[in-house]
Amino acid sequence: MPIVYSYYNPVPGIDHGGEAALIIEWQKSWRACDFLPVMLTHQHADAHPRAADFLKVVENFPSSNPKGYDLSCWMRWLAFAQVGGGLMTDYDVIARCFSTEFLALPDHVTVLDRGGVPCAVYATPEGAQSIVDDIILRACPPAGATHYSDMYFHQAMGYPKAPDLTSPYGAPGWENAPAVHFSHFDCARENPGRKRPAIIREAMQVV
Repeated sequence: MPIVYSYYNPVPGIDHGGEAALIIEWQKSWRACDFLPVMLTHQHADAHPRAADFLKVVENFPSSNPKGYDLSCWMRWLAFAQVGGGLMTDYDVIARCFSTEFLALPDHVTVLDRGGVPCAVYATPEGAQSIVDDIILRACPPAGATHYSDMYFHQAMGYPKAPDLTSPYGAPGWENAPAVHFSHFDCARENPGRKRPAIIREAMQVV
């Protein structure tokens, strides 16, 4: 059975119960598409041989999010490389009709989101390690920046994309995408005041 990875590390100030509910929806959706969902943690990241060098680079990047959130986003790339790459998504990326056939991709790193957001990435072992190496060597916030995330880094790097595989929720044609990214921002815009797990359950039943 093919594996889909995600990454979770508890962050102070973010509701752990709410995150757990999202993880359940993520697991159910990918199992229904015959993938084995596996959650990576800081233990995978810490086990990477370049973890110390990596942490020195990313730990002081400016962030406007709750303390530890963006650091967790950076560290997932270490964990991803440590397990040899493959398919990794955020746990708010919900599979609708995703197949391993979609992953016959020509590049070592492919971002599966049409906007270049690294919410879903497929990488060979070499590609996953190259992301770590690129971050160590090239990640650098612009002068005076108050926020710098791994999303900005990925978009600046311009990794190849397979834009038809993952759609932001609410974007044109999202109902037909193999996987849908139910980001906090998009869910709040489309359904103000509602919790994301409830939005996901309703939206995926409709489509």
